[in-house]
Amino acid sequence: MTESDVEIDVGGGLISGTLVTHEQALNSAVSIIIAGSAPTDRNGNQAGLQNDRLEKISTSLL
Repeated sequence: MTESDVEIDVGGGLISGTLVTHEQALNSAVSIIIAGSAPTDRNGNQAGLQNDRLEKISTSLL
């Protein structure tokens, strides 16, 4: 599976993220995952909790 990651910015820095697409995706839906409270990175990790839960969810949607 070949994926492509592109950093995106919406609203002049108001919202930033990573767009991940699959080379075989045609007419695909878009899922936006917004992390919850506390300092959470794009993969869903926090201090003392490193399980990449949001990354696993997002890649399973490809």
